[in-house]
Amino acid sequence: MVKKLTYEELEMKIKELEQSEEQLVRMKESLESLWNITRITEEDIKTICDNVLVEILKITQSEYAFYCFLDDEEKIMILPLSIETMSDCHVELKTFHLPISQAGIWAEAVRKKSIVTVNDYNTDQPGKKGLPKGHVPLLNMMAIPVIKNNKVVSIATVANKKADYSYDDGKQTQIFLGNIQILIDRKRTDDALQKSDDKYRTLFENMTQGVFYQRNDGKIVDFNQNALEMFGLNKDQFLGRTSFDPGWKVIRENGSDFPGDQHPSMVALQTGKPVLDVTAGVFNTHKQDFVWLKMNAIPQFKNGESKPYQVFVTLHDITELRKTEENLRQAHKMRSISTLTKGVAHDFNNLLFMIVGNTEMALEDIPKWNPVHESLEEIKHASLKAASIVKQLLNFSRKADQELKPIGPVTIIKNIVRFLRSTIPSTTKIKMVLPDEDVSILGDPAQINQLMMNLCTNASQAMEEAGGTIEIKVENLILDEESANKYTNLSAGKHIKISVCDSGPGIASDLLDRIFDPYFTTKKFGASSGMGLTVVHGIVKNHNGIITVKSKLGEGTKFNILFPVNNEEKAR
Repeated sequence: MVKKLTYEELEMKIKELEQSEEQLVRMKESLESLWNITRITEEDIKTICDNVLVEILKITQSEYAFYCFLDDEEKIMILPLSIETMSDCHVELKTFHLPISQAGIWAEAVRKKSIVTVNDYNTDQPGKKGLPKGHVPLLNMMAIPVIKNNKVVSIATVANKKADYSYDDGKQTQIFLGNIQILIDRKRTDDALQKSDDKYRTLFENMTQGVFYQRNDGKIVDFNQNALEMFGLNKDQFLGRTSFDPGWKVIRENGSDFPGDQHPSMVALQTGKPVLDVTAGVFNTHKQDFVWLKMNAIPQFKNGESKPYQVFVTLHDITELRKTEENLRQAHKMRSISTLTKGVAHDFNNLLFMIVGNTEMALEDIPKWNPVHESLEEIKHASLKAASIVKQLLNFSRKADQELKPIGPVTIIKNIVRFLRSTIPSTTKIKMVLPDEDVSILGDPAQINQLMMNLCTNASQAMEEAGGTIEIKVENLILDEESANKYTNLSAGKHIKISVCDSGPGIASDLLDRIFDPYFTTKKFGASSGMGLTVVHGIVKNHNGIITVKSKLGEGTKFNILFPVNNEEKAR
């Protein structure tokens, strides 16, 4: 039989049910408030705090509220800018960093690490110090601390509820603020990480070196702009590629292929050890030439793992450095050869003087019908030819004695071509592309004449079997600072460019670096002294110019010469 409740028991039961229902309603409201905040977590902390204050007022049914954070030592209150939500408060705050020691009743919540409730503000209370000028009048108040790791990290204070503040007001608000603190901590962490990432990305993108990351599966996953420029690729072409991509053209210093599995990045991934100072040539698709890079590959590991998950690769462009070093080596080599050549040429010239002199005296004593006379003529002819070679040696070993003066190279070229037309085979054609007006350079007419004769004669001899065309082109050129820096001995400004191009068989790429060396020749043995292009190189250098050569087998050869233009005087 069910026991019948007394009136008092029934009244108690109804009150408990009402309280439970009220708690459910308040819990629902607290969850709704929390949901409202989670929807704005992408906003800045000030905006989040503004909305937290609105929700605190709703949860506690208060008229006023403020919300602040504490420093790590719980000594300084750091007010967020959301203080403007208290529009009726006119306290003049000179700083948003206030010592807790100067605070009033609400600071008791920090010291006690518990909720402080005052339902009659006019009564004496521990820590009460009175209200500052301009503060709203208080009827009642509640201070709710948020505790983390036994420290108060934030605190909210509400005031002027029409009814008394209850235990549930404090607990519901404390639970709500505890969840808000988690969101704010995460927000601060995310902001710090984003700030750190932005700083890292700025440094990464602005490094003077090229850099990229390569995953342990070999794929490139990140890079900066300088890396793209060194390879001559865009982002889509670079991202996701591996060292085994057949599109790469990578060579070693000796010109041999550089296999993908031996690239520094792959070796670092395989061994887990850094690979430093590896030089490789990478074909740049924009420049259509190899760019020389010094590479470093540093493996990176995750905590507790022995195999790298990716590798960090730095690229330093040493193309210009290699050119400078090569020019320096060439200059040292030419200087050494020049010194040796000069000494040999002088001694050899003295011997030739004696041979020619004695041969001429013998010729005067021996009649022409004598067979010896013909032999002496051959000796004299060979000696004079040797003397011509010695003269070339002396021209190579020292600068010409004549003073450089303003001359017109176009006029000299026209005179040379008139002479060449009568000496070269009819199967060889000469084509000229010259400017309407001659320009002035500082030079020696005889040396410029010899330079052009040597180049054109070489071109003619290269085509003597099948014939072809020699094209001589002269054009004006203005070099800016960037273009001039590509050449060792040139400055920015006006220049004249002389090109001599033939349609002959061309020169093998492995011989191009040697064609200006003394006694080196691509012709048959005995057909050349090997000094022609050496003399050409010396003449160009003596005229403060530069000479380059381009050639491929089956596609002919082209020499380009740049001389600085003389703007002070007209050509003579």
